[in-house]
Amino acid sequence: MKCCLCGKEIEKLTSPKTGEIVWDQGNSAWPLADGRCCKICDETKVIPARYEMGQLKEKNPDKKFRVAYCEEFALRGYTGDIVGHGAWVIQQWLPAEEEWICLHDEEV
Repeated sequence: MKCCLCGKEIEKLTSPKTGEIVWDQGNSAWPLADGRCCKICDETKVIPARYEMGQLKEKNPDKKFRVAYCEEFALRGYTGDIVGHGAWVIQQWLPAEEEWICLHDEEV
């Protein structure tokens, strides 16, 4: 199985006693994707994104947020987003405008 975020093979977990494969499905990639990810992407991308989302929701319970991949930022080589990895950004829903907007670090 391939990681839905980086495309590398997801490592298989084996029993230290028997050597049998006990898990080969990786980790949930939510909120970055609806798929499975490797341990490295989980630790460096997914968990930080979940933490940031939790912090935003705690500070702003009446607002709606999501994490999304911003193609424009990716094309420009942007690396300073709130999640801290490439072009993944946190967006806020603006009901009056009926659109998602990208939040930058100084806006949070």
